[in-house]
Parts: sequence; C-alpha cells; structure tokens
Amino acid sequence: MKRSDNQLLIFIFFFGLLIGAAYNTYVHYDFSHTSIDCKAYLQVANGNFKDATITHRYRVIVPFVAKFISYPLDSVYASLWPHRAESDWPLRLSFYMLNTATLALAFTLLLGLVRKITKTNIWLALLAVSAVASGRWYNYMAGLPLTDSLYVLTVVLLCMAIQQKSWRLTLLCIFLGPWAKESFLFLAPLLYFYGPNRVKQIPFWICSGILVFASRYGIDHSIGVEATKSVQEYSGHFGDILYTFGKLASPRGMGELLTVLSVFSFALVWVWAKKVFRKKIPNYIWWLLPIFVFHAFLSGEAARMLAFATPLYAVSLAFAFEKMGKKMGWS
Repeated sequence: MKRSDNQLLIFIFFFGLLIGAAYNTYVHYDFSHTSIDCKAYLQVANGNFKDATITHRYRVIVPFVAKFISYPLDSVYASLWPHRAESDWPLRLSFYMLNTATLALAFTLLLGLVRKITKTNIWLALLAVSAVASGRWYNYMAGLPLTDSLYVLTVVLLCMAIQQKSWRLTLLCIFLGPWAKESFLFLAPLLYFYGPNRVKQIPFWICSGILVFASRYGIDHSIGVEATKSVQEYSGHFGDILYTFGKLASPRGMGELLTVLSVFSFALVWVWAKKVFRKKIPNYIWWLLPIFVFHAFLSGEAARMLAFATPLYAVSLAFAFEKMGKKMGWS
C-alpha cells in the first residue's frame, strides 16, 4: 500500500473515532450553559463581529470556512430535518464536520511525528495517539462551534516543523498560528529557537504581525471599536491568574487536571517520573507543558487549555505503551 493510501486510511480512522464520540455533543449540547464561545463563533461566521466577544471575533478562519460549507448543506438539511432548518443547525453541522476533519488531520500528522520521535511500531503509536484523541475535550472541539481544532493542528504543525527542520512548515506556522489563537504568541519562541533558519524567520514574523494587526484594525474599525480598547480588554486576562490558581488548588480543580486524558493521565505521570523516558522526549516537546500551564492560568478553563499540549501527551503515552508492550510480549 502506498504511503498516501496509508495516510488516507489513518485519517478516515481518526475521523470515524472523533465523529462518533462528538455526535452527542453536537446534538445535545445545552447552549444556555457556558456557551459564550460557541455563540460568538456563530456570530463571526455570520459576519456579525459586533456581538462577538473580544477574545473570539478575530479568529475568523474556522467560522468563515464553516459558513462556506453550510451553504450547500442548507438545502439538504431542510429536506432531512425541516423542523429545524430555519435555525442555525446547518451552520452547527458544518462546524461539526469541519472541526472533526481538522482534528482528524492533526492526529494523522501527529501519528507520524510520534513514530519519528519514539521509533516505536505503528500499532503502539496508533494506540497512543488514539488514547489522546479519546480525551474528553477533543469531542467538544469536534462537536461544537469552536476554533480549537485549528489550534491543535497548528501546535502539531509547529512540532513537525521543528522535528523535520522544515522551512515550509515553519512559514505555514508563522502565518497560520496567530489566526488560530492569540496565545500562539507564547509558542512563537519555540519555533524561533528550535526551528530552522532563525534569522530568516524574522522578516516573516514581522509580515505576519502586520497582517494580523491590520485585519484586527479593520474589524474594530468596521464595528466602531477603538484598537486601544481591544488591548485593554485583552490585558484583563492577566487578572484571571489568581482566580484560576484558586480554582485549581481545590480538590475539584485537581480532579479537572487529572481528567484531561482520563485514566491515561496516570500513565503520563508514570512516564514523566522516569528519568530514562524524560531524556528521550525532545526539549521542544517538553516546553509545551509550561507554555500550556501558562495558557491555563490565563484562562478560566484550565483543563481545556492543557489539552492543547497534544504532542507531549502522545509522545509520552507511546513510551508508556512501548514499555508495557515489552513486558507483555507485544513488541
């Protein structure tokens, strides 16, 4: 079988794994409960930036693509579910399909990255990545009108760019990352210090920054919001640090952290406690942990932010399963 056929088969596998797990979330999620993000992205998809919050209105790629996909879905949706065709259900469906496909692509690429780093066989690597994909936050990312799937893909691409010393992937991350999530700024030093052509990156980072700030200025200007006000609202995130720390310090908060990958979280702790495994994990992969811990403290949803350290979890679990496989005679 050709490599391209293998990649397609793996993509279909992850797509099937995610779309089934996320279906109930897509259908039954209560939008009256903690749904600020979802409502904001639906507004952005419909071109309504004014009613979208400051932390969501600039992440336009996923909402715009989802809106484009929803146009051909409208007529089909009306014939299948006429009782809700006049609502935002067709748009929700397009988000569901797009986010599932984006995450499936991310996990397909992640499988190759895990194999390059750990040198383990494809079945144990597949088991490790599948264990990560089963985490509770990924079915939210797939099933709801969110843009987190693109950020997961960006993090994987960034790690691939560093691991492969790929200039093309480096450029892709430089221009895609800031659109996926503003906090990509904290990942940028990883790409700069560990990626290829450090000096050559600088003008492209400048161009990327100009494009991002120009687009934000255009959006703010169109809805009558001063750019300085946007900056002030963003700075308010630093006030969430103490709130998040207090939340995580509670028994419930610790439980939140331990359930990011369900029972596999304990396998992570076991791997990270072993010096022999710690030495095998590349430094740039290790840096994902403090970076996303910082993400977590800036956000009210700490466990969800920690879920973005996807490559670190997959690599760690691959080492855990390889060790278990040797003890049980699997490899």
